[in-house]
Order: sequence, then structure tokens, then C-alpha cells
Amino acid sequence: MDTAKGLMTVEYVDQISDLQMFCDKCADLGYKNNSSTTAMKLDWCSSIDGRFFLTYNDKEIVAVSGCHPLPQVDATTWRVLFRGANLVSNIFGLVSKSHMTSTVFFYHILPQVAWARQHGADKFVITTNWSNPEIKSMEKSHRTFKLLERQGLVSCLVDRIELFNTTQTVWQLNLEKYSQLRQEFIERNIDIK
Repeated sequence: MDTAKGLMTVEYVDQISDLQMFCDKCADLGYKNNSSTTAMKLDWCSSIDGRFFLTYNDKEIVAVSGCHPLPQVDATTWRVLFRGANLVSNIFGLVSKSHMTSTVFFYHILPQVAWARQHGADKFVITTNWSNPEIKSMEKSHRTFKLLERQGLVSCLVDRIELFNTTQTVWQLNLEKYSQLRQEFIERNIDIK
């Protein structure tokens, strides 16, 4: 997907040197879950038919997230925005109560849903950590999703579940509402197409 801002989102195939530069920047910023391809669980995600997506601004990656099956919920549920990280917190320089100024939220959900559907998915979820004293941004994400729930973008599917040794909340994405609000955001901000 191209935009007037020079952004392009692609599937991760073998852009390891670009991804390593992104991880180095994440490490410098203290983003522990994205400080290396190992911390991102890149190989694990690929091994279970998951896929990472990269958003470039010109020739540099500015955002990364992945999708993978989540059998802990059920056989046709896929997690999107796994290990999501943005190097630029608001790529558009706009305000959006629907979270559309998040690069991964705006650019990654639709291609990840398409990827997951090719692998039999029919339910799409995003998880947030209940509490992580080492990564304060995780708590902010959890609060953000409580606000998104009020708008009908997500609904709490599982309030507390242990996933990968971390207590998390599973939010089911309302894809119809997401698509509607995303389109409205585009129409209000024509220059981002």
C-alpha cells in the first residue's frame, strides 16, 4: 500500500538487514520485544505459518507487526499486530480517537487479516498485557483498547489469559467497524491515501 507520505507496507520475506536496523533502533529506544529478531519471535512466527509486515518510509522501516494462529482461543482465531512497534508514534501528525494514527493499526491490520484468511482464520484478535513493569507502553496500550472497546472497534473476548508467560487480555477485532472508521479517516484526510 502506497501513500502520499512515501509509506509502503510489505510482507517480511528476507529483508533481514533492514529489519536488523529497525531492531537496533528499537533497542536504543528500550523496546525490548522488538530489540532483536529473536525477541520479536520472527523464526517462531514463521514456523507456525505466521507472517510479519513491515512499513517503510522511503527506504527505512518505521513499523513492524506480525500475525499468527492463536489456538489458545480456538482453531480459527488469529492474532494480529503481534510484537507491533512504531518508531514514529503519529505518522500522520493528526488526531484520531479511533487509533488510526498508529502506523501498525492503520497499515497492518488489513493485510494481516488477508494473510490469516488464506490460512483458514475467521476471527481476528489483538492482545494487550495487563501489566508489565518493564515495558510501560504495554499498560498504555491496554488502556487504549479499553477506549477502543467503547467505540465498538474491539470487544473483550478473554479478560485474562496466560499467553507466553504473560497475563494478557484478548480483544476481538470488529472488522466491519474497523473498516468503516478507517475509510472515514481516509475521507477526512484525503492526503494520506
